[in-house]
Amino acid sequence: MSKLWPISKVSKLIPHCWIPFSSVLSRRHFSVNITPSKSVFAVTGIQSSGKPHLGNYLGVIKPCIKYCRNNDVSQFFMIIADLHAVTSQNCASLEHQIHELAVTLLACGFESKSLKQLMFLQSSVAGHTELAWILSSVCSFRRLAHLPQWREKSGYYNTASNVPTTDDRQITDVCDTVSVGLFTYPVLQAADILLYGANVVPVGIDQITHIELARDLVRSAVQKWPSLSSVLQIPDSLIFETPKDRQIDDILSTASQWSKEDLKSRVTDALIEEFDPIRKRIDELMYTDDGQSIVTECLTFGAEQANEVASKRLELIYSTIGCKLPSGKRNFMSSSYVNTIKTGTGIST
Repeated sequence: MSKLWPISKVSKLIPHCWIPFSSVLSRRHFSVNITPSKSVFAVTGIQSSGKPHLGNYLGVIKPCIKYCRNNDVSQFFMIIADLHAVTSQNCASLEHQIHELAVTLLACGFESKSLKQLMFLQSSVAGHTELAWILSSVCSFRRLAHLPQWREKSGYYNTASNVPTTDDRQITDVCDTVSVGLFTYPVLQAADILLYGANVVPVGIDQITHIELARDLVRSAVQKWPSLSSVLQIPDSLIFETPKDRQIDDILSTASQWSKEDLKSRVTDALIEEFDPIRKRIDELMYTDDGQSIVTECLTFGAEQANEVASKRLELIYSTIGCKLPSGKRNFMSSSYVNTIKTGTGIST
């Protein structure tokens, strides 16, 4: 079993899991080395369920940061998908994992308080769960149960067929071991990107079945509310090519000339050269007051901007389906309501 290098500790080989998250709604794909001809608004997300490692950096973080610096990209939303991480059984240290992920993204080159590059917590924008609820109203139980990830994690359905893994097992047995959140999180994934009207979404190859689900949800929603066709855009997917490190490639091309110890030493030196500046920046952001302030300000600024976009689009969506957006600022209780709760008055039973 291969081991992964945590970015913040390149001198140690410690395996960690950090699950990248992306969803798209179109069969159309383009590779990262193909420059789109129009201004791009891109959105993607990463689940904060573990420590970032070398594979994440080369396969997700570095390509994303390079891509969002492209002149054709007008805006890039990076969602830290903390609500998705809640479905994990290992979320006792979720707050630390969120902070560590935000620090890593900033240390690797993601800009802080930039209108072009916004980073924010999924939970800081209520519109994600609101739109997910609307989409869930046009999604059948059977459609979600068909997804192979659900079958595998629940243990109820065989991943290769539609029959239970055992003939005598009942669906009630599954309900005691897996959550509704795990079952419905693909709907939340679709809401995450539809909410902002992005036209490009970086996607992981493991999300193909969830892509098809999201496309089906758009089709079903438009069939139920035809006017939504002008609101719910179907973005293109962007698949990053497998990254290559020229320095490491050069070392490996002459691997037969080196002993195992020499080869390991040369690869380690190359990795340290790449990651040492990042490690120092991580330490600064993690363990200094100024660094922690930068992280907080970055996430707060991103949430404010994302809420502004989400509120406007939700207003259109609610209007289309026959609901009205509550008056006043969203996500904030009125002072009179807060006072009522505190005093315990004005509440009928």
